[in-house]
Order: sequence, then structure tokens, then C-alpha cells
Amino acid sequence: MARITYNATTIGGTMVAEGIDHIRKGRDLLMRAKSLAASVSAGGTTPALLESSAEFGVLASQGGAFYTAIDNAKTNAATVTDAAIADLDNGG
Repeated sequence: MARITYNATTIGGTMVAEGIDHIRKGRDLLMRAKSLAASVSAGGTTPALLESSAEFGVLASQGGAFYTAIDNAKTNAATVTDAAIADLDNGG
């Protein structure tokens, strides 16, 4: 499909343009958060370290669930490829 032109200053166009921007930023932030969580928790092998870390401050006994949730969110966000959103990207 070809790039679709729309007015990003209208209420609907702003929603679409900002949504595309948020998808890209979200993928990057989740990738960076997962990398940080992996470095804090020895590659995820000791997720309890996330509970005492200054970087995350996860509540006691939730380190494993937190690490898994970050990994799942990062993986799922990565499935939205640039190609999938290219038609609606106004370059914002």
C-alpha cells in the first residue's frame, strides 16, 4: 500500500499521527527497559534483584512476574513493524 495523506492537525488526524509516534517510542522504551531489567537481574535468571533495585523498585515477590511482563510487552510491541504503520506515518 502507498502512504496515505491526511491532515494531522485535525482531531482525528492528530490521534492517528500521535498514535503512530507513541507506537515507535513505546517499542524503543520497552526494548531499553527489558535490557536494563536483564542487566539488573543477571539476564532474568535472578528476577528478585529487580525488587531491591533502584532502577525498578518492584514490590517484594513480584520480580519474576515483572520481568516476564516486560519481556512479553517488548516482544508484542516489536511485532508492530514499521512496514505495518508506514501507510499512516506522516513523519511526525
